[in-house]
Amino acid sequence: MRALGAFVDIHDWSKSGKIAIWRYEPQAKNFPGWHMSCDSEGYKSLNELLSVFLNSEPMKKRTLVLNTPDPYIASSTLKKTMQNKLVIVKSSDDSQWLLSDDCGKLKLDIGSGKIAELMGGVDDALAGKYDFSVGATNGQNLWFW
Repeated sequence: MRALGAFVDIHDWSKSGKIAIWRYEPQAKNFPGWHMSCDSEGYKSLNELLSVFLNSEPMKKRTLVLNTPDPYIASSTLKKTMQNKLVIVKSSDDSQWLLSDDCGKLKLDIGSGKIAELMGGVDDALAGKYDFSVGATNGQNLWFW
């Protein structure tokens, strides 16, 4: 794995490890938003990309191909609808956090302040914490498992 800051451009980054994002169906009130699980390499890789986004100009965009979630992560009894791709777009608004689904492709419009918050969540997940969310509320949160 390359050291943070080793990338000149967002498109120089390549994913390592597994990164999975899903929603529960039906979207019950106890399981709002999106849910993410990664192996340690996936979390480290995601933070590498986020650090590049943090220092990039607004409107930079990168698409990640996501992995299938483990059926035993979080809840094995609820139906998971996986996201096939994640499109991250850097916003000029530092507080921007907007998740939207487009036919299995999750788009995250995110500003610098929220990138830092997401990186903190990834660090917490790497440290073994789980069952918490970052981002926003009302179905705009991203849960870590």
